[in-house]
Amino acid sequence: MRRQESAGVADLEPVVPIGELEPATGRRRRRSLRGHTTGIIGTVIVVGMALAAIVGPWLLGIDPNAQELSDRLLPPWSQSGDGSTLHILGTDDLGRDVLARVLEGGRASLSVVALGVVVGCSLGMTVGITSGFRGGRLDIVLMRVVDAQLAIPLLISALLVATILGTGFMNTAVALGIASWAVYARLIRAETLKLRGLDFFEATVALGSSDRRLVFRHLIPNLISTVFVVASLEMGGLVVTESSLSYLGLGMQPPDASWGSMIRSAQPLITTAWWLAAIPGTAVMLVVLGFNLMGDWLRDVLDPQSKQRV
Repeated sequence: MRRQESAGVADLEPVVPIGELEPATGRRRRRSLRGHTTGIIGTVIVVGMALAAIVGPWLLGIDPNAQELSDRLLPPWSQSGDGSTLHILGTDDLGRDVLARVLEGGRASLSVVALGVVVGCSLGMTVGITSGFRGGRLDIVLMRVVDAQLAIPLLISALLVATILGTGFMNTAVALGIASWAVYARLIRAETLKLRGLDFFEATVALGSSDRRLVFRHLIPNLISTVFVVASLEMGGLVVTESSLSYLGLGMQPPDASWGSMIRSAQPLITTAWWLAAIPGTAVMLVVLGFNLMGDWLRDVLDPQSKQRV
């Protein structure tokens, strides 16, 4: 009996204390941080563009809506007629400073996109958690609604909602949120179903925890990393969508600057004043690239199932 008991004990895998696993996880994430060069580049781009949009207009000190017809269509690095102002990125057809308008447009575009992400994420998490947690017929109905939403392209859905709600900052943000919530709902529902099948969740249910405690104490904290990854990947597409809405006249309205409206205004002058379209277009490209690179990096770091770069 002693030999059998000792053999059975020997077959068991050694139990590693939880405290000893945390430094290894930390080291793995630090190696991922050092090794994922493109993710760091993307983060630098996003943070740099955000800081420029926030503090840039204040540091530059030029009114983005101030018109000076005598200085219209000046190329980059041109002095104003009176020599008092250096227009680093030139001026537009109304004599407004392009750099000031790009910075102000970046503040408006990124703010609208950030608010749209909050709206879409909140709505998507509510639907996803409700569907995955409750199950049954409610799950079937909600997922069919999600399937119908995902069948419509993001831009078409945003155009439809923006046409109904109208233009402006808040309406554009709501349109972006309503157009993108289904992506969050689908993934959150899948993560909720996975968490419900884990031992710790079943043990919590067996101990008699209320639904409110299960959702806010055990589900939502374990879904935060997934939400961050999805939001970072979705923001690039929402920047393009917001620029498209503004380009079509359904987003931010003049005289407020936005990258999409600047490109639309520059279209008739593309052959004579190339910088008017190239500069805001480059800003859109850099922000989308930065969000995509940062999103890929966050997925590798936060998703334990992804392949870590070491």
